[in-house]
Amino acid sequence: MEDGIPMLLDLDEFEDLLATLKDLQKDTGEIAHHMEKMARDFERIDQILAQWFGIKN
Repeated sequence: MEDGIPMLLDLDEFEDLLATLKDLQKDTGEIAHHMEKMARDFERIDQILAQWFGIKN
């Protein structure tokens, strides 16, 4: 308890938590980027296969 206020986390734990949240946010952005790239790649492959098999969209 500090100044009559119960502390749920000490400062070191809070800083670790903030660092973890920052890393998770970065990872989420990277995942979204790669998912969008995969979607574009699949669309392109789909077009190539459709042309190869003579299928029209």
